[in-house]
Formats: sequence, structure tokens, C-alpha cells
Amino acid sequence: MRPTIAAALIALVAGLAGCGEAETSAPESEPGRVARICPELGRSGDDAYRERAEHALVGETLAAAQDLAAAGGCRVEAGEIDGVGQVQTREYDPSRITVAVRDDEVVRVLGFG
Repeated sequence: MRPTIAAALIALVAGLAGCGEAETSAPESEPGRVARICPELGRSGDDAYRERAEHALVGETLAAAQDLAAAGGCRVEAGEIDGVGQVQTREYDPSRITVAVRDDEVVRVLGFG
């Protein structure tokens, strides 16, 4: 009976060790995800950038979206909050993604620059 208990404990420990590996491998995929949402200079009008940004940012809180964009080298700014337009600067900034926010959740990408 003791060999069975020992085998069960070994299997349990091996299973728990595998759980830790899955958690540490998840952040490795994040750099690729964030790099795709930040527009390249001169190409921010491409529909592909809008689709990637919407896929990555919509549903996130504004703070989480800002952190995600910052990790990729760009920034997120709220151009509309709960249906009210926000004051924004007019200068072109290729690293800016403007979003609409409702109840502190990004609901759509308004534009780049």
C-alpha cells in the first residue's frame, strides 16, 4: 500500500510543478501582443492597426489599456468618456491611440496620432 501512496504523491508534486511553468510562460506572449497594437510611424491609418488595437484594448479598463500600450512603446488616451468628448491636443503624435471609454472600460478605438 505504501508504494501506491508514494506514487500518488510523486504524481501530485509533478502536476503542481507543471502548473507553475504555465503561469510563467504566459507573460512571454505579452510583448508580441503589445507590439502589434502600437502603430508604426506613417502607417497608423492602416485598418490592420485599428483591428489589432481594438482586439487588444476593447474590454480592458482604461488603466489596463494604458499599461498594455506603454509596454509596447505607445500610449492610450481617452478621447471620449461616458459619451462626452474630452479636450485633446491637436499635434500629431504617432505613438498615441485615442479610445472611447464607458464605465471605465474601453469600448472602441477612435484613432491614432
